[in-house]
Amino acid sequence: MPNEAGDIEVQPEIQLLETVLKDIAAGKLRVPKFQRPFVWRPEQMLDLFDSIERGYPIGSLLVWQTQEHLASLDTIGGLTIPAPEPNA
Repeated sequence: MPNEAGDIEVQPEIQLLETVLKDIAAGKLRVPKFQRPFVWRPEQMLDLFDSIERGYPIGSLLVWQTQEHLASLDTIGGLTIPAPEPNA
């Protein structure tokens, strides 16, 4: 969120994968249409989940919180992303 000077604030926050997946299932996390195309191969996805299961660091996920209504993707990598819940 912008601060009083109009600068963007970055707030690092640790979230459990379970929480992120629940937010996706509830439509609270969406992928904007301006995101680059999906490029991961199935074996890369499996490697990522293997790293998560083993507790290895996997980097970060950048989340942008906005009040704007933005067009978003309904599918990514063959998976359907649910529409936001009403009043979400």
